[in-house]
Formats: sequence, structure tokens, C-alpha cells
Amino acid sequence: MTSEDERRVFVLLDKKSNQNTLAGHVAYWGDFNVPMGCYSLPGLVYSQVDALKDEYLSWIHELGEYRVCGRRLREYLRLTDGLSFWWMTIIADKHVMRSPQIYDILRLRALERLYLSTGCRIFILQSDNRQLHRILSEWCRRMGHSYRWERQSHLQEKIDLRGFFRKLPHPLQALGSLIRRIWSRYRHVRSGTAIPQTGRQATVVSYFPNFDRDAAARGVYRSHYFTKLHDLLDREKWCINWIWVFSGDEFTFPEAMSVRDRFNKNHKNRYYFIEEFMTIRTLLRALFLYCRLVVRGVSLKAVRRSFILPGSSINFWPILSWEWKSSLFGTAAIDNALLTALSRSIANKLPRQDWGLYLWENQPWERAFISSWKQHGHGRIIGFQHTTVSYLYLRYFEDKRSYALATDPPPLPDLLAVGGAAALELFLRAGFPEERLVPVEALRYLYMNDAVKRLSNRKKRLKRILLAVTGYRPEVTAEELRLLAAAASMGGLETYDEVWVKPHPFCPVESILSAVAPGLEAKIVSDPLEELWPHATTVYASNSTTAAIEAAMAKLPVAIHLHSRSLNISPLFGLADVDFVSRPEELANFLKEPRKISIRPDFLYLDSNMPRWRRLLTPDKEHTVRKKGTGH
Repeated sequence: MTSEDERRVFVLLDKKSNQNTLAGHVAYWGDFNVPMGCYSLPGLVYSQVDALKDEYLSWIHELGEYRVCGRRLREYLRLTDGLSFWWMTIIADKHVMRSPQIYDILRLRALERLYLSTGCRIFILQSDNRQLHRILSEWCRRMGHSYRWERQSHLQEKIDLRGFFRKLPHPLQALGSLIRRIWSRYRHVRSGTAIPQTGRQATVVSYFPNFDRDAAARGVYRSHYFTKLHDLLDREKWCINWIWVFSGDEFTFPEAMSVRDRFNKNHKNRYYFIEEFMTIRTLLRALFLYCRLVVRGVSLKAVRRSFILPGSSINFWPILSWEWKSSLFGTAAIDNALLTALSRSIANKLPRQDWGLYLWENQPWERAFISSWKQHGHGRIIGFQHTTVSYLYLRYFEDKRSYALATDPPPLPDLLAVGGAAALELFLRAGFPEERLVPVEALRYLYMNDAVKRLSNRKKRLKRILLAVTGYRPEVTAEELRLLAAAASMGGLETYDEVWVKPHPFCPVESILSAVAPGLEAKIVSDPLEELWPHATTVYASNSTTAAIEAAMAKLPVAIHLHSRSLNISPLFGLADVDFVSRPEELANFLKEPRKISIRPDFLYLDSNMPRWRRLLTPDKEHTVRKKGTGH
């Protein structure tokens, strides 16, 4: 091959390869640490991240504008009053953890820009990724460029039970999901405490369990999401209807029902699971909505041609085709139909509520709940941004044009209660309606007031301890610990006496540690973070945990693991002096010379007296929303 031919060749590698055997322009699909002269697509994504984020949000908006049968897609998928199912699809949800393929799409767009800038006309893919092959081969065909796929292995794909289920026709998947819900939950529902029909009432929607177990032993419900707000609510004369969204991680549903009964015996408030509002009529309505959605979905086959980012010519339909079909025919479709029918049943059975408060994460169930709440004439509905906000957690944001839609806009709460100045500014820059934003105290982090005082008064530690806080995904956790072991081999832990690993409750690390870092001496701890901060000297955290924020507020040096094959959703992303580490030498250097993060004092609102919440919820004071141009 001549030097001229080599300049026309572009090679995309999914795995590390011997650079000496490669000619032309070389890019790596999933690595930051690449040979000299090569390109890292993850690195390119972060160098273009603002433009890529805007393009993706713009594409979501434009897809909602897609014309079918003379109507926009949003209108075409409006199956019930006030709610378009478009906003409940996995595509419009934009959940980067549920749809990690979003990162693939951003990398494809960065790849396209890079490839076109090189002037190459020969594309070689070295990968086992069949979806990537389908997308790139079609792209090159349309451009008239030469394309070759060099598979790196020919092993048969292993399919587990979950993989087998995902390959079934989507209506069968929907049927299986419905049967599973009926068997695991609905059949266990029994009549609970009747909903009061008099008195001053309000509703709070939260997740179950995540409550204080010591208080529960006394029959008292205290949610870790709302912490001190319980005290404020208890002093007022409302009867609070707590409605729980069940998570089956710690309790079976029958066990959860027994816990509910215990709480209902000992308090003026009332507690319900959303499943308790299921009736035969509600189930039939859900099935009717699902059937309507399927009928509408059949007419949308041509929409696959619109799976192209603005300014791009790469069609990424193969990456999101399962999500699209699941949203119209499969598990997401039946789940959303059930949630919509249940939301209507809840809003209908509740007497008029003064106000409603729910944990805001911009999930599909929230959009159904908002729509039904407003349709039935209840008081204002307030979303509470209960955790930190990440710049790249796309679920939290929409294209600015979507917020301004006159018909079928995204369902929004009347007010969004925001827990810090940093998040408030993010929402404002994203175009979220300013008049709907109201600042409140970040309830889950109020403990940091006492923690910071204790930390500032602590005596000199006898031991230097590195606290590693891991995430919830096993593959990311494995890479985080592998990086720590590699940094240790470079002398990064020489000045530390102990290494403590605090795992995510959904991702135990014992087997991961023995597999990827057998030589790393580490103590696995399960204590709450507030009890661990006084012992820690330095913190090394996953980018998916909010622990990095708490460590920074505790004035501890913190480095954040940057995983090359998933988006960086750290709430500290964008701060100038944060150490994001993806290479062993980066982590080793940080551990040898750790530095603290400069974090603004109002990053989170942490006034323990909760004056903002009092202004928002106290009935004898007129609520005033934040005036335009102010921070209060």
C-alpha cells in the first residue's frame, strides 16, 4: 500500500491492537489511553460535549415533530386527554443508564466529524459489534466510500434468559411483563386504610423503601428522601396521603404490604402503594390504551429514516430500534399503559388535594401522574429535585423549543423545587421555564451541616485512609477497581495505611475485587457515608455516585473515575478543578498529591431551618416564586 493509499484509509478499533500493523488514520471506539497519533472517540466526545448534547436534544424535539397521517408524532400518540404517549417512550425519556446506547450515538457523531475532516475514502472496522457494522456499512454505502468489516473473533453470542426474553416478539414481551406484575404484585393487593374524604389533605409520592428502620420499628415512617421535612409536615394540619412507588430490592411485595399496615396503625397520615389503586376497570383501561398504542405504532415504520442527528448522515436506527419497538409494542408500552391508568385511578379516588409533592426525576410515570392530577382539578403539583443534577444526565433536560410548545408539551409540574444554585443555573441555561423554578433546601444533604462541623473539629488522624466509593454497574465498578490496583502498582498507595471500599447497595464488590484486583488489600465497609467522612483522608469515587459532592463539601480531596464506555454523569462534571481519572498514572499522581475541589457554598442549599420549604408549603403564608433575575 502506498503512502497516498494509507492517507485515504481510516481504521476504527473496538479493542486494543498492535499499532505497527495499522496504516492510515486510526481511532479507538472505547479507550482514552490510545497510542501516539491515534484518536480517542471518548476523548473527542468530551471535547465536543456541548454541541453533541444540543444535537441530541434537538433530534428528540424534531422526532416529536415527525409528520404521520397529517399530524405530528406527539399529537398522533395522544391516546388520552392531556397526555401524549410520545413523552413516555424510552426515546423521549433519554435515560442514559436505561439507554446507554446514547453514548454510542454521541461517539458516532464525533466519529463522523473526524472521518470527514481527514478526507479518507476507505473505512475499516475492526470489531465484533454487529450493530456498529450495520450502521457504518450503510453510511459508507450512501457516501460511495469503500468499507470493510474485520471481525476480531467469531465466537457465538451467549444468550441468557434475559437476552432470550428480549429477542421475543414485543407483544409477547408485553404479555410476559403484565403476567409478572399480576403475579408478583397485583394478586397480593388487599384492602387497606380507606382514603379520608374530609379534612385538609395533600399527597406526597415517594419511592419505597429507603426509610429510617429505627423509626419504622416504632411504627413511624421517615423517608430518607424527605428527612427533616417530615417534622414540618407533622406540625401542620394536613392529612398526608403518602403514595409509594415500589422497588423490590429489599422487600417482597407481600412484605412491603405488611410494613404499610404497620405505618397505617400509628399515624394521622395514610400510606398506599400505587398498585392498591388497580381495579378490573383500571386494568381494562390499561389494556385498551396498550391496544390503541399498538395500532398507532404499526403506522410508524417509516420513522426509522429519521433516526439521524441534525447535520449528520449516520442513521443509528439499529442502536435504538429495540427501545422504539418496546415503547410502542413491548414492555415499556404495557408498563406505561398501566401507569397511565393507575395515575387516573389515583387522581380520581383522592378527594381534592391542596397540593401534591413528588420526587422529580422526569420519569414516564411522573408525566402520567402530572397529567392525571391536573385533569382532575387538584391543587398545585410540585416536583422535588431530590438529588444532584448532572450536565450529561439527559433525562433532566429538553430542547428549549419543547418547553415552548403550544400543543402536547412535555408534562411539567407547576413548580420544580430545586435544591441548589448549581442545579438552578443548569435548568435556566437549558431553557426550563423560569417561573416554575423555586429554590428549596436539599433535604438529603442537610446532614452535611453537622458533618462539616465535626470534620473541621476533628483531631489529627492516626491513619491515612483512602475511601473508594463504587457505583451500581458491575462492569464500571470492575474498571474502577482495576484502575485503583494499577495505580497501586505505580506507588500510588505508598502513603496510605488502609484502603476502604464503600460499595453501592445494588452492586456487591467481593467477587469483583478478587477477580480484577486480587493483590489489592482493601476493607469493605457498609457504614453510612456520614460516618465514614471523618475517617477518610482522600476519596476516589465512581462518576455515577453523588458521594463526590459530599466529599467535596467535607473538604476532602476527591478524584472521580471516568469510564471510557459510559457517559460521565458526575454532578461535578464541568467544574474546572475536578480530577477525572481514566489512566493508572493519572490516579497514581492524584493519590500522591491529592487536591481539594473548590465548590461554591450555595452549590446545595443547606439551611437546617428550611426557610424555603416553609415558604413553599406553609398554608398561612402566601407562596411567592423566585423573581426573574434573582437567586431566591
